[in-house]
Amino acid sequence: MDLEKIMPDQKLLDAFHLMYDKFPEAVQLTHKSKTVVAVNPIMEKHRPVGTICANEGGKPHIGCLANKALKENESNAE
Repeated sequence: MDLEKIMPDQKLLDAFHLMYDKFPEAVQLTHKSKTVVAVNPIMEKHRPVGTICANEGGKPHIGCLANKALKENESNAE
């Protein structure tokens, strides 16, 4: 998938970084294609923008609630 076609507008990216760049845990913003479109500095070390998170599998992906969040149209933050 072409990353440029799925990138959110700059206002959303700015809001994401304003909210999460100082957050003490790893955070990512993911497109419905499971392509990561934004990460905070902590997540940057683990998963760069453009990564398809669903392809990683294994332990980091166990318990992923992305499909549930998309279906219910709400965040899966707990």
